[in-house]
Amino acid sequence: GNNCGTVYAADWHPDGNYIISAQGRNDEGVYHWVLDPDMDNDGYLNPDDAFPEEPTQWNDTDGDNYGDNPDPAFEPDSCPNVFGTSYMDVFGCPDADGDGYSDDGDQFDDDPYQWADNDGDGYPSNTNDIRDPNPYGGVDFFDDNPTQWDDSDGDGYGDNYANASWTNIRPAEWPGQLLTMTAQQEVDVDTFPLNPEQWNDTDGDWVGDEPFTTVSDGCPLEWGDSVWDRIGCPDADGDGYSDPGNGEPGQGQPSPLGDADAFADDPSQWHDSDGDGYGDNKSGNMGDECPGEPGGSQKAIYWNEGTSTWDDIAWYGCQDNDGDEYANTGEAFPNDPTQHADTDGDGYDRNNVESSCGDDPNGNNPDLFPTDGTQCDDRDGDGFGDNPSGPNGDWFPDDPSQWWDTDGDGYGDNPDGSMNDVCPTMYGTTTTEEARGCPDSDQDGTPDPQDAFPNDPFQDTDTDGDGFGDSQLSVDGDDCPTWPGTSTQGNV
Repeated sequence: GNNCGTVYAADWHPDGNYIISAQGRNDEGVYHWVLDPDMDNDGYLNPDDAFPEEPTQWNDTDGDNYGDNPDPAFEPDSCPNVFGTSYMDVFGCPDADGDGYSDDGDQFDDDPYQWADNDGDGYPSNTNDIRDPNPYGGVDFFDDNPTQWDDSDGDGYGDNYANASWTNIRPAEWPGQLLTMTAQQEVDVDTFPLNPEQWNDTDGDWVGDEPFTTVSDGCPLEWGDSVWDRIGCPDADGDGYSDPGNGEPGQGQPSPLGDADAFADDPSQWHDSDGDGYGDNKSGNMGDECPGEPGGSQKAIYWNEGTSTWDDIAWYGCQDNDGDEYANTGEAFPNDPTQHADTDGDGYDRNNVESSCGDDPNGNNPDLFPTDGTQCDDRDGDGFGDNPSGPNGDWFPDDPSQWWDTDGDGYGDNPDGSMNDVCPTMYGTTTTEEARGCPDSDQDGTPDPQDAFPNDPFQDTDTDGDGFGDSQLSVDGDDCPTWPGTSTQGNV
């Protein structure tokens, strides 16, 4: 319109819906104006309408900006006569902690971060409370289970427990408390409240069931206290190594195939690296002295300096070629089961075949002279060894009546023996009984000791001792053999 015109009339609308109406005219025509002060058309004039733009509300008795009209009106004030700021559960009621939930509907009305306790256990259900620390108390991580609320290790299982026997076993610093629970509620129990990798322990040995963790039960369905090869498996002898054959299929193989106890009933042994039946722990029962090689020895022989005797000592698990229970190492005769010691060290190989000559008189080829390294055998049993080169060697090993031959002529020195040497200190070849073994330089048949002329084969006797032989067959024969004389002409 324009500014040129005249108002002819103005009055109040009779039904109260309009405050005023006016009529006017100018050179362009007749106009009618109506002024309407009820913007939401709810029948309440704007000055009197607490909510001039909301047609379902107009009054706000307590002045909290929530209308007095009940549902289904917009944001109805549940406490129309009490000022309130709640807006989450109901509108317009007191909200002391300012979290949007009314004090009557807020189970934690002094905690602006919590309001609900779904399971009624006294712990808030809002798990999105990420404050650290929370000055208003803990969060209920199990809002459907009234027996659980805390989860200290964050693994989804609660700290509280129902098994009374645990009370004296659980460390005092562990969180949680003993409560009465239903079987369904016990599903949420964390056996290990400070270990996020474990929560269940089916066999009750306090080793968690979850595999592939830092510490897990090698036999989750069988109680056990093994700790070395596998944890939590049966250990009958209590040495810390698990009994073989327990746990998952393919596990629990004993040494040397696996790490389980090769001696399940012996607490002093567990490993047998070479598989010979003797444990690697030398200080244990029947400890293997040779753990890197299989062997069946049970003892060894050693020289006792104090008593100057050969003694036995326990010596298990070493090689024993001859099966005599003595270890090859230290035994003089590793291939002869009847002999072990050789005091004088004269055992030897003959044609690469071991010949004992050992100390045991009841063994093969015993050493009849165990302290004489040059002698072993005595075929004729005369007490002198068969080796003629050794001290007291027998020059006649098959003749028990002879043993020495001082002059080396083949006739024995023993005058009472067979083929005795008449001249035991003089080499000789005489064979007659009365002069056997005596020398006969001139080969006249008379031995030198009896021959007055040992270098004259034609003379051997000088009866009168005058230096001329008795035999007349010699050029210088004594013509007077019974009378000593010195003549050299005529009669000699």
